[in-house]
Amino acid sequence: MLADGERNLSDILKVRNLRKYFPIRTGLLARSPLRAVDDVSFSVRHGETVGLVGESGSGKTTVGLCILRLLEPTDGQIIFEGEDITEIDADRMRALRQRLQIVFQDPLDALNPRMKVGDAVAEPLRLHGLVDGRSANGRVLDVFQRVNLGPEHLGRYPHQLSGGQRQRVNIARALATEPSLIVLDEPTSALDVSVQAQLLNLLRDLQAQLDLSFVFISHDLAVISHLSDRVAVMYLGQIVEYGPTAEVFRSPRHPYTMSLLSAIPGERLLEERRRIVLSGEIPSALSPPSGCRFHTRCPFAQPVCSSELQSLRTVEGEHMVACNRVFEDLVPPFWIEGDRGELFSKRIGEAQAFLRDRRP
Repeated sequence: MLADGERNLSDILKVRNLRKYFPIRTGLLARSPLRAVDDVSFSVRHGETVGLVGESGSGKTTVGLCILRLLEPTDGQIIFEGEDITEIDADRMRALRQRLQIVFQDPLDALNPRMKVGDAVAEPLRLHGLVDGRSANGRVLDVFQRVNLGPEHLGRYPHQLSGGQRQRVNIARALATEPSLIVLDEPTSALDVSVQAQLLNLLRDLQAQLDLSFVFISHDLAVISHLSDRVAVMYLGQIVEYGPTAEVFRSPRHPYTMSLLSAIPGERLLEERRRIVLSGEIPSALSPPSGCRFHTRCPFAQPVCSSELQSLRTVEGEHMVACNRVFEDLVPPFWIEGDRGELFSKRIGEAQAFLRDRRP
């Protein structure tokens, strides 16, 4: 039993060499598969948030769906609470979903338009046999109150709620079965900025109260910096940089991470920052580049980058990068004018303060 304030640092989730390939056919002919996720490994500790960040098409959501086996992995291991869930049958997986939940990106699409939201939250309780008809209402009301919704919302339909209220219902439904890990697939991207801040602060409060672990999928680096303990930067189905969020944001070592961070908007700092602008489009996962997949867009690519596959290697502590060179001579962030990246640190601080100041 852990003492008050003590944190369990063991892993609740381990993803090892995860691959998800989608077969492609043209008529009767099979083509090369689409390599949506290709050799991804990371872990999540008890009570921790790990962020997955990258451009659209980088494989973030596919990783999240594979963790819950809503998509079946092509290869690799997903070890949840000590059990390899890629090896279990459908009945065992159904039982495990009581402890493993997801919140989808679009709060309206995630709800049945013909079902009252109170019934939608009660449904997983009944499916898992956690309540009978008489005790369901009390359990649903309790979880509604946890997400700052009142009893007056129970009998409403999704279209009668605001976007923020609908997403709170989805969070309540995920919490209803008392999970230990929740995959959050861009849960705030469809909401207004002020509502986003309220939802993010709610998630942090719920995590502290219930000792939850999160896999947080987002393309918004300010959100990741606010909520995540560790971050995995994904590009074209692979992780290119991984480590403690504060360390990765303060001293990024991969050119792709540097480019993402340099693009964080900030009107007052716009003239004081130097952008890394990537050329070209993200390549197709049907035919990824040889060697380092980022070399076709990397402003620092060398001949070896196109021939040698780069694996994650440790830079310092838990900070890892997949690059044939580690930019030790160029960090703290070299794209920022001024001494040791103070402007960048200031910008990240402003983004975090913006979110904190908008608590409900």
